[in-house]
Amino acid sequence: MTAPPLRIGILGAARIADEAIVAPARTLGHELVAVAARDRTRAEAFAAERGIAKVHDSYADVIADPDVDLVYNALVNSLHARWNIAALQAGKHVLSEKPLTSNADEARAVRAAARASSGRIVEGLHYLHHPVNLRLRERSRPRHRRTPIRGGRGSWPAGQPWTWAATCSTRPASSGGGSKPRRRSST
Repeated sequence: MTAPPLRIGILGAARIADEAIVAPARTLGHELVAVAARDRTRAEAFAAERGIAKVHDSYADVIADPDVDLVYNALVNSLHARWNIAALQAGKHVLSEKPLTSNADEARAVRAAARASSGRIVEGLHYLHHPVNLRLRERSRPRHRRTPIRGGRGSWPAGQPWTWAATCSTRPASSGGGSKPRRRSST
């Protein structure tokens, strides 16, 4: 049995929405049903370019829309907690851009709202689900710990070269919490 497509409402007419929600939603068969932005004209242009039927006057209207199952929050960082909480309180699922909140107090408030809600919230950390990361996590399981994890090369973002040093550890305190891509020297 296949789940019905999600009906998605977008908060903010940000450029990141194309890669973060518009393209994935279309690829996976979900529907983009509504958008709102600070400037209605910008929201109308955003909707027209992407085939989104409804343009709302406010973020609250997107959240209140009965045709919206999931709210994608692409607003400026300082507005993430406020609108994430509002969407959760309305029983909507939320995909929020990073950072989920601006501080620990907001994070606790979002957690409390999520626990009280029938909706779920996810922070847009797509790299956690990237095949390279999944493979590294698989290789770090106990049966693979004696097998070295080799570094990699790639392009991120927009063609900037990087190497990924194999500094993964199962002890976050010794690895600074994880590994970061770093720019390759040109020499």
